[in-house]
Amino acid sequence: MAQVRPSRGESCVNDSSRQAIFERFRPIFYPTSLAVIGASRSGGGFLKRIVDFGFRGPIYPINPQAHEILGLKAYPRLTAVPGPVDYAIISVPPSQVPAAMADCAAVGVKATHIYTSGFAESEEPQGLRLQDEVVKIARAGGVRVIGPNCMGIYSPSARLTFIDGVSADPGEVAVVSQSGGFSTDLARRGKVRGLRYSKIASIGNSCDLTAADFLEYYAIDPEVRLIGLYLEGDRDVDRLFDLIARTIAVKPIVMLKGGRLRQGAQAALQHTGLDAGDYGRWQALVADTGTVAVESLEELLDALVGLAMLPPLRGNRLAVVGPGGGVSVTAVDTCERLGLIVPRLCPDTLAALAALNLPAGSVIKNPVDSQVDSLIVEEGRVLRRILEAVVADPQIDGVMVHLNMQNLFMRAEGRQFFPNMIDAIIDVTQRRRTPLTVALRSTGEPFMEEIRYQEQQRLTAARIPVFQTPTHALETMAKVIHFDRRYPQTRQPSR
Repeated sequence: MAQVRPSRGESCVNDSSRQAIFERFRPIFYPTSLAVIGASRSGGGFLKRIVDFGFRGPIYPINPQAHEILGLKAYPRLTAVPGPVDYAIISVPPSQVPAAMADCAAVGVKATHIYTSGFAESEEPQGLRLQDEVVKIARAGGVRVIGPNCMGIYSPSARLTFIDGVSADPGEVAVVSQSGGFSTDLARRGKVRGLRYSKIASIGNSCDLTAADFLEYYAIDPEVRLIGLYLEGDRDVDRLFDLIARTIAVKPIVMLKGGRLRQGAQAALQHTGLDAGDYGRWQALVADTGTVAVESLEELLDALVGLAMLPPLRGNRLAVVGPGGGVSVTAVDTCERLGLIVPRLCPDTLAALAALNLPAGSVIKNPVDSQVDSLIVEEGRVLRRILEAVVADPQIDGVMVHLNMQNLFMRAEGRQFFPNMIDAIIDVTQRRRTPLTVALRSTGEPFMEEIRYQEQQRLTAARIPVFQTPTHALETMAKVIHFDRRYPQTRQPSR
C-alpha cells in the first residue's frame, strides 16, 4: 500500500490526549482476557469463533447451566471469574443486560460489546428505557460500551473476531460500521478481494462509544493507513465532521452514508435508533473535505481495494487494453463520463505495437483492442510486450486491462494460456510500478468462477486490484485519481 506520511490530524493531539485515547481503546482492540456472558452450552457463536481464531489470553464462558464449554471452565456469573477481565461480550436477552452490565462494573471490566438487540432501535419506550439504564450503569462503573445491537470487534493482531472465515493476517485498513451485516461482508468479501484489515468495529446503536470516537482513534493509530465508514447517523455530528476534516488529508476515508433519502432515514431509525440527519450536510462534508463517497457496499469495497493497492495516480490519462470492440467502446464512454481521458498513444508506442505483427482484427490505438487471436500469440505471453509498450508511453498515467474469460476460453489455447496472461500483468506491473487495474469477466459458471478466483488471488497477492467489470475498475480509478489530486502528498509510493 502507499506510504502515509505523519498525520497533520495527529499533530493536533497532544501526548497526554493521545495516550488517553490509546488507553481507552487498548482493551477493545487488544484485550488480554475476555468473557462471553451468555455463552451457549453447545459451544457455538462468539465463543467458538474466538477460540478457533486463536485468542491468546484467558477466555471465560459465563453460563449458569454449564460447567465446561469447549474445554474451558464455565462460570455461573462474571463475579465468579478468578482473574481480571478486559473485555466482555454480552449475549443474553435484553432484560438481563442491565444485570450483566452491573457485574461488568463490579469486577472492573474495561469494555463491553453488547450483541443483544431490542433497545433504542425498537422505537419502543421499554427499549429506550433499557438502553438508558444500561448506559447509566456502565458510566457509573467506568465501563465503555460497544453497541448494543452489533457484531463487535474484529482485530487480527489480537486474534479477536466476530465471524469465522476471516484472515488472521493484520493489514492497514480500518472500518467502523453501524451495520453488523455490512461488517461481516466487508471482513469476508474483503479477504477474497485481497484486503487485509487492521480493525473492524461494528457499533450498532452506539449508545456510548460512537463512530466519532472510533475515528478519533483510527486517526492516530500507526497501524491504520486507510479508513472505511458505514454511517447512518451520529449523536455528535459536528464532532464527527470535524474529525473527518482533520483526518482525510493524511489517511484516505471512504464513506457509505445510509439513510440518504426519506424512507432510508426511516429504515435507519429502525435499524440503529440513530437520526440519519440532513443529507445535504453530509453532501457538503464530502464536497468540502474530498471524502471518497460511495453509494453501495460494492462501491465501498471497490474503493478500499483501489486505495489500498494502487500506487498514486497523478493524472487522468488511461490506456484500455483487452479483447472486445464493444467493451472497448463502452469503456471509453465510461471514461468520458468520469472525466478520464483515453489519449492517442505516442508514435513510438504505436510503432512498438505494430512491430508485434498481431493478427488481423487487432486495434493498436487506444483502446488497444487485442482480440483473442492476438492474446494467444506466444502462448499468451505477448500480453507482456503489449503492456510494456503501453506503460512506457509518456501520455499514459494508468492502465485498465479487461479479460473476457468466456471469449478466451472458447479457444482451448485461451484457457490453456490464461495463467501466462496473468503472469504478464503481474510482471509488468511489479517491474514498472504502474497504476493498473484488471477486470476479470466471468460467466458465473462454477468452473470459470474457480479459475477466476485462483487468478484473482494471484493478482491481489501482487497488490493488483481486480474488479468484476471494466466499469467498476474505471469508476474506482476515477475515485483514486480525484483523491490523489486533492491530497497529492497523502499516498506516497512505498519505498
